Amino acid sequence: MPINRTISGFTLGVTTPEEARAIIQRQGGKIILEVGVHAGSKDASYIVSGLNYARRPTQTVAMFFYKGHLHSIDFIFDGWDVLEQIESELEDKYGMMIESEGMFKKKSIADAFTSLEVVRTFEYEGHVRIDHAYIAYTDEELERARSAEKESEI
Repeated sequence: MPINRTISGFTLGVTTPEEARAIIQRQGGKIILEVGVHAGSKDASYIVSGLNYARRPTQTVAMFFYKGHLHSIDFIFDGWDVLEQIESELEDKYGMMIESEGMFKKKSIADAFTSLEVVRTFEYEGHVRIDHAYIAYTDEELERARSAEKESEI
């Protein structure tokens, strides 16, 4: 089964920053940070609060645009518990995901057009461990174009 390219109303490779702004407002979200959203910028991003993913509240959502279209969308959750449930639902839908570990635990699946990652990571602030959990969808065609352009700049 192909990976969904429209997630929570946002379509990879299609949605523009202006369209995203309207969808965010319709869904009751709020843009808390925007970077590079101006004429002539190739890379732009929004950090958004107040949106849901799979009917569950997110801590924030990060949207990355390349040449005016949604390149990647990350749904960030407060802790790992909610991610367990969502990961199970995604594997029911798409099949087993490839697992890799390091300073993080990541499961991923990809088709020709889209990649999907479920990531758990953590960091320490002093002696306090802070868990991070997110789901990332990426448009592979825009990712290749962006990577090729970055390499040509080096």
